[in-house]
Amino acid sequence: MFANLFFVILNLLLITSVLDQRSSLLLSNNPGLAFIYLAVTYPIFLLFLSNQCSRLSKRHFRNDHIILLANIEVLLFFCFYYFILGAGRWLIANSFPISTVTLSIFSLLLFFTALFTCYYSIEKSRTRKSALNNAWMSVRFLFPFVIPFLLVSLFTEANNFVPIDRILNSFGVSEEALVGTIFISLMNLAAVLTTLIILPPMAVLIWGCPKLKESELKNELDQLCAKAKFKHAGFRIWTIMNNSMTAAILGLIGKLRYVLFTQKLIDHVPRPSIVAILAHEIGHSHYHHLFYYPVILFGMVVTASLAHFYLFGPLMTTIAADGDFAALIPFLSFLLFGSIVALYFRIVFGYFSRIFERQADLHIFNLGCPAADMVEALDMLAVAAGNIHREPNWHHYSIQQRIDCINEADRDRSLISKHAKHVRISLLVYFLILVFGVWKLL
Repeated sequence: MFANLFFVILNLLLITSVLDQRSSLLLSNNPGLAFIYLAVTYPIFLLFLSNQCSRLSKRHFRNDHIILLANIEVLLFFCFYYFILGAGRWLIANSFPISTVTLSIFSLLLFFTALFTCYYSIEKSRTRKSALNNAWMSVRFLFPFVIPFLLVSLFTEANNFVPIDRILNSFGVSEEALVGTIFISLMNLAAVLTTLIILPPMAVLIWGCPKLKESELKNELDQLCAKAKFKHAGFRIWTIMNNSMTAAILGLIGKLRYVLFTQKLIDHVPRPSIVAILAHEIGHSHYHHLFYYPVILFGMVVTASLAHFYLFGPLMTTIAADGDFAALIPFLSFLLFGSIVALYFRIVFGYFSRIFERQADLHIFNLGCPAADMVEALDMLAVAAGNIHREPNWHHYSIQQRIDCINEADRDRSLISKHAKHVRISLLVYFLILVFGVWKLL
């Protein structure tokens, strides 16, 4: 899941890297011809992906490894599509309305089609009757995560519809002035905040998550929520992840916050363990992890911006001075920024994801859930996934590490407060660095 999200971020970064591109290395003056070349090469690429995924699946390669390889190849293809062919310029050159959003939607359509081809080939090679449906659900899972990017792009291009410069000038303020910059920034901030609020119900709608039916299990879950004073918009069945035994919490605001369980988890995990899993999800809300995640991702933007101004900017200026290599600037920008995103996602985001997950695990003690119930849940999840107890996990710790930590905390409850202190110190250091980084950009 996280690997696919990472490649979605890289593809969105790829889109932003070429918005101002006016030439390509191969077809610098004919974007229409470049688009025709794309129409020819893209189906061939899809056939290659389909054949490769099918062959690797029949050789019993792991699905996540096949998808990882396919994601890398898709990213390389789109580098060719943007930087060699410059095919995206066809939409911009023809002055389409909201060209950024149009280019983004078109590019994402190509990306999701390639990803669907991979999933379908894997499912079909194993003679699954529901191959088409499973592939569609795997791709549909990613749809809500591109909404923030599209919404911010739409707000950014609002000047095409709302004459922001005229509005500012009517107050005697130039659009280039600080007030104008602040106005645009506030619009983008409004887009982000709006997205964070409406994304949970949109995701539930896109994923098609039905309500959990009335049952003894639901009664026990309701009792735990009442005990924890945890407000939510309802328990839902996470149908789009039904091949997994997992759960999640989605949303910052109580009336727009959902708790998701897969049917497989409900069918195979004992009720006390499901209650413990809910206590874990409540822990994420109690400690405001869902608020911190977007802020930590914002640090990725700040880090990339600092690298641009202090490292890449002078380099790009030097390259731009040489007309023969000017067309390489968008590609080099993507390569450099992509490297920063990859390192930041793996190191910084991964670090906070791990300590947040451990803090949520330990929250079961605050709600009076027996350690054995959570341990049993984790053990069953590991067994169902192929006995992956000791398999390293960069964003959650290995399941065995999580089990060991819970058992240790059960013997020594002081570990709960010690870890909470560790999280607070980590967040304090992070916010100080973030504020310093933002100040350097102003």
